Amino acid sequence: MTGDVGAYRDEPDAPRFTRVALHLEESGLRLAFIDPRKFGRIRLAESAAAHQKAKKIGPDALAITAAELYQKLARRKTLLKPLLLDQGITAGLGNWIVDEVLFQAKIHPERLGMSLTEKEGNALHAAVQLVLTTAINQEANYRHFPASFLIHAREWDTSATPTSHDAHTFCPRHPKVKIEKTYMGGRATYTCPKCQPAPGL
Repeated sequence: MTGDVGAYRDEPDAPRFTRVALHLEESGLRLAFIDPRKFGRIRLAESAAAHQKAKKIGPDALAITAAELYQKLARRKTLLKPLLLDQGITAGLGNWIVDEVLFQAKIHPERLGMSLTEKEGNALHAAVQLVLTTAINQEANYRHFPASFLIHAREWDTSATPTSHDAHTFCPRHPKVKIEKTYMGGRATYTCPKCQPAPGL
C-alpha cells in the first residue's frame, strides 16, 4: 500500500510507478522508490541509526547475531511468521523472504516463538543469512536463485513471469509433495507439509 523499493541498471528497466530514482555511482545501480498509489513518503534523516531509533526499527537482519535473534523470538507467545515480519524485532524481512527463511530452516510459520529450540534458532539465523545474501548477490532476481529455493514454487502474476513457472508447485526437496498455500494475517504463505510439519503433528 505504501510502495516498494526496487533496483535496476538501465532506464528502460525502471519499474512502473517509479516516483524517485537514486543513482548509485559506484555500483551503477539505480534504486527506485515504487509507489503506485502515492501513499508512501521519503524522509531525510540525520543518520540510519537516528532513523532506526525514531521509528523503533530493530537491527538489520544481516547484522543480528544468532543469539540475539533467538532471544527476541524465544520469549514471545506469537506465531513465528508475524514475529519475523515485525521490523521492530529485525529489519529487512518481507513476506516472501520469511517464507523462504522458514522453508530453508524447516520450521512451520505457525510455530510459536517460545517453542523454538536453540538449535532451531541457529538454523533460522543461518537461513536468514543464506536467503538475504542470495537475494543481494542476484540483485533480487529470483529466476537466478538456486533450484533448492521455495520461491520457485510460489504463484506469481503470470503477466510478469514466464508461463513455465506455473509448473513449479512442488517442494524442491520432495518432488511429489505439493507446496501448500495458506494465509496468515492476510499474507499469502507457502509451506511444504513434509519439510515443515505443522505444530502438534
